[in-house]
Amino acid sequence: MYGHENNEVKYVEFLKDCAVLKYTINGPTTGAKSTYNPNYTNFKGASEFESLMEKIKNIIKRDRIRLLEFFQDHDLLRKGTLPPQKFRSVLHIQKVQLTSHEYEILELSFASQNSSNAPLVNYITFCDQISLIFTAKDLEKNPTKVLSSFNAPSILDPKNVMSDDEEFLLDACL
Repeated sequence: MYGHENNEVKYVEFLKDCAVLKYTINGPTTGAKSTYNPNYTNFKGASEFESLMEKIKNIIKRDRIRLLEFFQDHDLLRKGTLPPQKFRSVLHIQKVQLTSHEYEILELSFASQNSSNAPLVNYITFCDQISLIFTAKDLEKNPTKVLSSFNAPSILDPKNVMSDDEEFLLDACL
């Protein structure tokens, strides 16, 4: 895609497509004609707890995953807590792709106290918050309770929606 017939690489086009470096033309006083400046890319993911939980709920709702059973497979004594490594591995196995910064936010938010001061994550409260997108816990006590439905965002990109004129042209073409 970026090669010449002379076995050379069109690196300027490659760099434009990568959007990692920004090409700038320098003024006459700098001595260099042009430079490539790095663009900053944030790889930390969600920085707030609420936006992170919304992200996880969207993944869970889209893929219809019940996390509690998978967490219980790793908690043999059913204490409701897991080490952070196992907490991360269960989420990763279920294809809940998060950054290490997002995992740290979750681990701090659902940290559990224990006698040995080992870091543990309370997966029961995490699963309770996540399961609210499917059902409520107190439904058997309150059967007339009206549940609000959780709507996951569409997988379609809203920027790729055709205008009325474009749709008309498509219909005419078809």
